[in-house]
Amino acid sequence: MKIIRDLSAYKSPDFTAVSIGMFDGVHLGHQSVISLLKEMAKEKKLKTALLSFWPHPRKILNPELEIHLLNTLEEKENLLEKAGVELLFLQEFSEDFRNMDAEDFVKEILVKKLQAKYIVIGHDHSFGKGKKGNFELLQRMGNELGFEVEQLEEVSVENQDISSTEIRLALLESRIKDANKMLGYSYNLSGEVIHGKKLGRKIGFPTANLKVDSTKLLPKKGAYIVEVWLDNQFYKGMLSIGT
Repeated sequence: MKIIRDLSAYKSPDFTAVSIGMFDGVHLGHQSVISLLKEMAKEKKLKTALLSFWPHPRKILNPELEIHLLNTLEEKENLLEKAGVELLFLQEFSEDFRNMDAEDFVKEILVKKLQAKYIVIGHDHSFGKGKKGNFELLQRMGNELGFEVEQLEEVSVENQDISSTEIRLALLESRIKDANKMLGYSYNLSGEVIHGKKLGRKIGFPTANLKVDSTKLLPKKGAYIVEVWLDNQFYKGMLSIGT
């Protein structure tokens, strides 16, 4: 997967099938979008591309509110690559970008820079200044500028609509199984092992203190049964968060 972190002077050499969003968690809903993109890209001989943002828009829109994400940027990049995305465009979500009109976003970024010929959006997706960009606007502009657009229905599992917000809520309520069902994989934490108080020596079990990225969402405080991936091997373990 090729990652383009600066769009200021970029123009894709290939026509693309593209979707837009944060893709936090790369959950089953996101995976359905990517599957459709891959299918249409193959049919129309396009590159599969995603346009995502960093930092999270809420950090600009509501800087006083702290938000923790399901993936670090590195984790998200790895998940998207495994899902088969060929191009990942990372647009800085700045004040200038926030104030870009929806029409300008479509013309200047989706069409001119990404060379989009096929666009997929989620059921409730909006974009541009004042969130005026939507499926209807894309349809109208697609007729003018030469791209197709499709809007996917909401994805659910066991009558639960899937969203990054619902997954965060499940984790904060210790409903790990519910979160994993919506993700389509087991939620995980990664980080650097650091020195702690060496309390594990007193109980006769090897322990490790994990320094997790400050942007990463931690489940509710408590003890959890986990699998640990260390030195190319899985181990059974117990995770203690804040206890």
